[in-house]
Amino acid sequence: MDNNPKGKSEPLKKVMLIFMGIFLVFFPVKLVTYICYLVLAILLVISLVKKPIEIKSLMKNPIFFPALAMFFWSLLSILWTPEIGTWVEEIEKDLYFIVFFASVLFLLKDTEKYKFWVKLALIGLAFSLVFGLYEHLFIATRARYRVASFFGNPNIFAAVIVLLVPLLLALFLDAKEKWKLRLPAIVFFILGIFVLTQTMTRSAWIALPVGLIIVFLLRNWKVAVTGITIFVLVISLIYPIIPGHLISRAESIFNPEDNTARITIWRISAKMIADNLIIGSGRGSFKPVYDEYSDLYPELYFQRSRAPNINHSHNLFIQILIEMGLVGFSLFLLLIYFLVKSSVSFFKKNRGSYWLVAGIFGGLASLFVHLQFHFTVFNRSLTMIILFFLALIFWGGKPEEETEIETTG
Repeated sequence: MDNNPKGKSEPLKKVMLIFMGIFLVFFPVKLVTYICYLVLAILLVISLVKKPIEIKSLMKNPIFFPALAMFFWSLLSILWTPEIGTWVEEIEKDLYFIVFFASVLFLLKDTEKYKFWVKLALIGLAFSLVFGLYEHLFIATRARYRVASFFGNPNIFAAVIVLLVPLLLALFLDAKEKWKLRLPAIVFFILGIFVLTQTMTRSAWIALPVGLIIVFLLRNWKVAVTGITIFVLVISLIYPIIPGHLISRAESIFNPEDNTARITIWRISAKMIADNLIIGSGRGSFKPVYDEYSDLYPELYFQRSRAPNINHSHNLFIQILIEMGLVGFSLFLLLIYFLVKSSVSFFKKNRGSYWLVAGIFGGLASLFVHLQFHFTVFNRSLTMIILFFLALIFWGGKPEEETEIETTG
């Protein structure tokens, strides 16, 4: 009699793979995201009951312990959050993302199939870009209308674009790929650039060129010079026909008077950090603590801008320092260090998959720049795509001898 549970778990895994694919294609649609998550969560629990993961195999990965330390401090910091209701909300989000990340780790260990799964995410991006174009052409009611596609928030849509559009450029530049893939890639790349301008999200306009330069440089320096030259020439040629509201929006990036609210937020945030330097004010506490400090220190307003109804600090580093203090921030930097280290290993081991590694690097770099001016990772669909990429790096950057997850049972 065969006591190996592998045969029993395979049908469950196939169903999970189907729902993972559905999520990647339709991640812009919130309802589909929730349905896929629930199915993945239930099937993951059933699968792990039948075939538990040997934790030692995960512990060998250099990212494991920094990520675990960051998670536990993040979880612990909820305890000193001033509002009890926030505890439930933050813990629920933790469980949500942990289950999804565990599902990706469980399902996508085969690095040979990474391209397939990333292409599904690009279909999801194309889906949202087409709807964004439709929104611009038929729904926009004024020149300064900000396109948000399915995300309901133009800043979140912009974050999705800067994360995934570099993959389209890398796919087009990869001579190993067939033209039937490269041509749609460049078409949707151009569409992505256009739709991004219609989000009116200035930080994304700064962030995306960073990722695209990385994509060019990872190809070779000649391609980088050629690409940057073409970009400059195209901007020079179309500049006379760029709508005035886009020009003024771009110029406002460098004008303090057009950024009074954000400067006020950062000045008040500096005071919040100073008063809770070591352990922070607690995860999820930014809004109530900011409202309190905003009332207490009106002298910190920049040009009398109170900046009311603020939910986040508009900066990833500041947000972590406020809510989790120097301890949390130090653990975050440690995690970033090991992620970069694993990313380098991922790149070296997958040199033959240029568009995959260059696109992921470029996308994460773009998003990192964007997050210095926004804190859009509160959106679940965006965070799940980030976790999807991090899971690929987790497996793709592991040492050669750790090719399989060990299981018990």
